[in-house]
Amino acid sequence: MFNDTDAEMLWLIVGAPEEVEFLPDAKTKSDMSRIYPVDPKQLPKELAGVEWPPKS
Repeated sequence: MFNDTDAEMLWLIVGAPEEVEFLPDAKTKSDMSRIYPVDPKQLPKELAGVEWPPKS
Protein backbone atom coordinates (compact mmCIF):
# COMPACT_ATOMS: atom_id res chain seq x y z
CA MET A 1 0.00 0.00 0.00
CA PHE A 2 1.17 3.46 -0.71
CA ASN A 3 -0.07 7.03 -1.03
CA ASP A 4 1.27 8.64 -4.19
CA THR A 5 -0.42 11.98 -3.48
CA ASP A 6 0.51 14.94 -1.32
CA ALA A 7 -2.70 14.53 0.70
CA GLU A 8 -2.60 12.98 4.16
CA MET A 9 -4.46 9.67 4.37
CA LEU A 10 -5.79 7.45 7.16
CA TRP A 11 -5.37 3.73 6.50
CA LEU A 12 -7.54 0.97 7.94
CA ILE A 13 -5.74 -2.35 7.81
CA VAL A 14 -7.65 -5.41 8.95
CA GLY A 15 -6.23 -8.82 9.77
CA ALA A 16 -7.28 -12.01 11.46
CA PRO A 17 -5.38 -14.41 13.70
CA GLU A 18 -4.59 -17.91 12.51
CA GLU A 19 -4.38 -19.47 15.98
CA VAL A 20 -6.50 -22.61 16.35
CA GLU A 21 -7.97 -21.27 19.60
CA PHE A 22 -9.99 -18.81 17.50
CA LEU A 23 -11.64 -21.51 15.37
CA PRO A 24 -15.36 -22.09 16.12
CA ASP A 25 -14.81 -25.70 17.29
CA ALA A 26 -11.79 -24.92 19.50
CA LYS A 27 -11.70 -26.72 22.84
CA THR A 28 -10.04 -23.79 24.66
CA LYS A 29 -11.46 -20.31 25.18
CA SER A 30 -10.11 -17.43 23.11
CA ASP A 31 -8.29 -14.58 24.83
CA MET A 32 -10.09 -11.71 23.12
CA SER A 33 -7.89 -9.18 24.92
CA ARG A 34 -5.29 -10.03 22.28
CA ILE A 35 -7.73 -8.86 19.60
CA TYR A 36 -9.78 -6.14 21.33
CA PRO A 37 -7.80 -4.73 24.26
CA VAL A 38 -10.66 -2.40 25.27
CA ASP A 39 -13.80 -2.77 23.18
CA PRO A 40 -14.56 -4.07 19.65
CA LYS A 41 -16.27 -0.75 18.89
CA GLN A 42 -13.24 1.32 19.93
CA LEU A 43 -12.04 3.58 17.12
CA PRO A 44 -8.55 4.99 16.62
CA LYS A 45 -7.88 8.45 18.03
CA GLU A 46 -7.99 9.89 14.49
CA LEU A 47 -11.71 9.06 14.37
CA ALA A 48 -12.58 10.63 17.74
CA GLY A 49 -16.19 11.81 17.78
CA VAL A 50 -17.35 9.38 15.08
CA GLU A 51 -20.20 7.09 16.16
CA TRP A 52 -19.57 3.41 15.45
CA PRO A 53 -21.43 1.44 14.40
CA PRO A 54 -23.43 4.17 12.66
CA LYS A 55 -27.17 4.31 13.25
CA SER A 56 -29.21 3.86 10.09
